[in-house]
Amino acid sequence: MLGPYIDFVASLFPCISPYTQESAKSALEQFYSHGKPFSCFTSDQIKGLSQGDIISSLPFEIIDEDGSMYELNTSACILSNSCDIENDKTLLAAPVLDITRLDIDKENLKNNRYYRLLYFPDEIFTDIVVDLGLMMPFYTAAIQKSLKSGRIRKIHSLNLVGYYLLISKLTVHFMRPEDKDVQSSRGVM
Repeated sequence: MLGPYIDFVASLFPCISPYTQESAKSALEQFYSHGKPFSCFTSDQIKGLSQGDIISSLPFEIIDEDGSMYELNTSACILSNSCDIENDKTLLAAPVLDITRLDIDKENLKNNRYYRLLYFPDEIFTDIVVDLGLMMPFYTAAIQKSLKSGRIRKIHSLNLVGYYLLISKLTVHFMRPEDKDVQSSRGVM
C-alpha cells in the first residue's frame, strides 16, 4: 500500500536515490502481515500531548465556497511539534474526516496520492483521513484544560511508523518543489 506512495514521493523529489527508494519500500513491506494494514498507532498513548496525537471533538471553523462560515466538530490530528506544544501559546491541528463522505478516488486516497489528505493504513482507522488543507490554530492552554477536564480526550498516539508517515506527508504537502512555470517566474539569483 505504501509502495506507490514512496514512488509518488520520489517523483516529487527526484533527488531521492533509487537505492533509498527501494530500501524504504522493503522496510515498509515488513509491516504488512497476511495482507493486513500495519499499525500506525501505539498500544499505549504517549504521556502528554504530542505531534500526531488524535484527539476528540475540536470545533474547526470552515469558510465554504460562497463565503459562509460553519463549524465542523470532529476529531483532530495535532500537527505542531511536541516542543512547540510545550512552549507556544497555540498549536496547529487538522480535522479527521470520514472517507466515506468524500467524493474522491478511494484507491488514490489510501495510497496517499492526494497532497492534502493523510491516510493512516491502520486497522483501527480504516475509514478516516486527516485533511491538512483545513488545519487551524487552537490555544494550547485551552486544549490542555479540556483534556484535563475530560471535555475532550486523546484517542491515539502515533508509533514511529505513523510518525514518519505524518512527517513525510507534511513535507510533501508543504515543501514539495513548485512546478517549473512558477519556479521560472521567481527569477534567477
